[in-house]
Amino acid sequence: MAMTAADWTVTRSTKVIAYIGADHAGAATYATVIEFHRWLQALADDAVATPASSDQLDITNTDPSRRSTDNIITLINGYTIGATEAEHLYDGSIIQEGGDTIWDGIVNFGNSSVQIQLIQDGAVLSDDWWNLAGAGLNPSATAGISHRFMIQVRTKGVDIDGRRLIGTCRTLTDALQKTFSEFSINGTSRGNNVLALKDATDLNNTSTATAIAAFTGITNTEGLNLIDVNNNGTNEEYYSQWLRGSNTINQFYERMKWLTRDGSSSTINGLNGELFRGITHSFLYTGETGGAPVTNDELAWGTNVVFTGATGNFVIGEAIWESTATPLWKGRLLAQDDNGATGSLIIAIESGTVTTGQTFVGKTSTFTATVSGTPTAVTGGGTFRVFAVHDDGTTGVLYGQVMKGTAPPASAIMYDDLDVAKYLTVNGAPTVRTITTPFCGVSTGSALIGSYGFTLAYAALSKDDRITDLSGTTNNPPNIVTNTVSGLTFGASPDRVLVAPWDGATLDTNGDPAIDKGQLLLATALSANNITAVVVKDGTEVAIPSDTPKTAGGYIRVVDNNGFERRLHYTTYDSATKTFTIDTTDGNEDFLSVNASINNQVYICYLDQAATAASHSYAAVHTSGTRTLVVLVRNGVEAAPIKQFIAQWSFISTGQTMNAIQTTDL
Repeated sequence: MAMTAADWTVTRSTKVIAYIGADHAGAATYATVIEFHRWLQALADDAVATPASSDQLDITNTDPSRRSTDNIITLINGYTIGATEAEHLYDGSIIQEGGDTIWDGIVNFGNSSVQIQLIQDGAVLSDDWWNLAGAGLNPSATAGISHRFMIQVRTKGVDIDGRRLIGTCRTLTDALQKTFSEFSINGTSRGNNVLALKDATDLNNTSTATAIAAFTGITNTEGLNLIDVNNNGTNEEYYSQWLRGSNTINQFYERMKWLTRDGSSSTINGLNGELFRGITHSFLYTGETGGAPVTNDELAWGTNVVFTGATGNFVIGEAIWESTATPLWKGRLLAQDDNGATGSLIIAIESGTVTTGQTFVGKTSTFTATVSGTPTAVTGGGTFRVFAVHDDGTTGVLYGQVMKGTAPPASAIMYDDLDVAKYLTVNGAPTVRTITTPFCGVSTGSALIGSYGFTLAYAALSKDDRITDLSGTTNNPPNIVTNTVSGLTFGASPDRVLVAPWDGATLDTNGDPAIDKGQLLLATALSANNITAVVVKDGTEVAIPSDTPKTAGGYIRVVDNNGFERRLHYTTYDSATKTFTIDTTDGNEDFLSVNASINNQVYICYLDQAATAASHSYAAVHTSGTRTLVVLVRNGVEAAPIKQFIAQWSFISTGQTMNAIQTTDL
């Protein structure tokens, strides 16, 4: 689109160049930066300007613009544009105010319908004017370009976050469910800078945004989580632990996308979902002072400028200048520990050196203060949101997302962004972690290929999920199978249900499957009140079988020296030490009066309870083969007794349901 002169004005007295045409939603016009320059130069060579029109330039005025290339134009001699004008120019850079203000060109190579969002200086830009009616601004279909526009990257003489930009596309609406993607520009340069963002219909996202919003039961435990995903007896570390409720794994995947979609109002780790990217870096630290960082803390590194005589509170993100005519240093404010007239600022210094006694000014707030003491010179700076902390006292490991600037270098001091008395030192160079879009990983439709450090709770995983822990190791969850006994009577006079091991051959005197009561044996005698542990050894099976229910605990029966089979509730077990951890919910934990000796029988009860619902289930890990079981259901209530239901059952690679037949015994 060529320059439309009627949509632009130049005011001779102020040297302000203004766009006066329609906004983006209307009949807006756009021009390349070289067309803009040519228009200005065409005005500047006129013999006489027309004061009443937009043509207020002629040959008697100072030169308004200079071309370095067709894609780099500098406004000179005091001529300026503003944000509105920049939105109507593209295909290059505009430099003005002696280089203190710069807009750089952005070109996206992607599909024509992709909708782009930009993250700049730790925030998602709120006005995405470069997206138009399901398409992009100033496209070039023949070149495969979806968008061309400019973004301001330098203001008040200091780059905005080192001219860094992160482009994302996360479209999820009722009409469109797209794949997610992101692309970073690690410091724009003059001219055009490339994004490569594209999307397509996500075949594993079949629910609308409205439908996904109604999903319930999906919750997250933030921070360092220790979970034995691969069920090998050793916990791995993760920065989150999600529950998916009754939702399928694919519905869970859809919900993760919905939380981080364009326009999200959800919060993850204290961040707006659209800004959340997952772990970008991890690093070792030493010298922890003032207490350990905690989940969702924000840390900052840069030059720590202690100040006095402040006239007000500075604004995070504003440019800060030493306040002489020719500033001795410039930077941007990352964090402040403000005590009124005194305090500390963490500043990313772009140029110059800070020394004691200097006065400085916030270029947005206009507040001033005086440097108190010469700080240690630090090149650059940044902020880091903590997602998980492995704390070993004064040392440890941090995992999180770089929000502004760069990851801290080795030996950098990281300060709490609100309290510089809390700090630590980076021990070695941070490790860059690969970003996955969406942040939870990829869905296959029935399984999740998880991103770095991300997991669901153990019970919510399936054998086909692939989960990467914070060490970078990919873990395969076991095959957790659920067996269900249905057809139960519950209420005032409930059935009693027992599922126990059977050796597959032995029958009782009635010809029914007999419980294998010697499945395990006591390895340590029980002789105290309120025991808290039962240690076992091999019986007819190796202790402790891998298919013993673990996630929600369960029950074992221990034969005491009087021959009674004590029902004990365990909360967990340790296969390595062959120990069940026992709580006191059953009241059967007193072995002081009647002991249980070494080699007494012990067996696992996969279900052992009064019915509280029409069906009861247990879940356990299946590794191979078939476990044979016996199911007993009894109810001897006088008003409506039933005949004992007893049947052989099995635990295999897929869940089984046993329907207990209720036969009246009247």
